[in-house]
Amino acid sequence: MLTSSFDAECENLTSLVKRLEEEIASHSQHKADVTKFVKVVKKHIYIDELTYENVHEFINKILVHEVSPATNNRKVEIHYSFIGQLGKKVVT
Repeated sequence: MLTSSFDAECENLTSLVKRLEEEIASHSQHKADVTKFVKVVKKHIYIDELTYENVHEFINKILVHEVSPATNNRKVEIHYSFIGQLGKKVVT
């Protein structure tokens, strides 16, 4: 009985360690992505002209949804490079 209890606890702890290691790796990747984004922002603090290259460095994609008949608004999603979507905008 003591051995089976020990084995079960070992399995639980091994599973917990694996999950925590994956979480740490995910946070480390997110930190690296934010660092890259900040570097791009610093590079373009004072841009004189908005060009395709400037926009392409900052933005991965822009999604413009259909107009909602109920509210007569449309949702616009901007997915930024390295950090993803910050918020959803509604345009009237």
